[in-house]
Amino acid sequence: MTSLNETTTHKLLTAILEKDWIADAAKTKASSGELRQFIMSLMIDAPAALGGIEKTDLLLVDYRLLFHNLQGKAVWYSVTELADMFGKHRISVYRWIKAGDLKAKKIGGEWLVSQNDLNEYIDRRESNE
Repeated sequence: MTSLNETTTHKLLTAILEKDWIADAAKTKASSGELRQFIMSLMIDAPAALGGIEKTDLLLVDYRLLFHNLQGKAVWYSVTELADMFGKHRISVYRWIKAGDLKAKKIGGEWLVSQNDLNEYIDRRESNE
């Protein structure tokens, strides 16, 4: 199951990659925040370049995921970031990992969860509700 956020992010990524000049400019951005500003400025200056994505849809884009996709990097979340996302305490996230409900890797002494593993966890959680 794909969320609206993921669908919009994928649409925007596709629109960017279809236009080499946008992709080149987007890849040079130093952070996901700067990438967001760049894309918002495109919406004002050259809306057709974004493949018909509405301005309101840009608010739904996961710019961190988009940025990492453009940079060719995997997206990883720390336990603290996941706790913030779910509005839970970090101990809850550690319990999900320990129980095997949430796949994670210990890298440099820190537990990290990939975007794919997070998506799978969310899908399983939604199907159980």
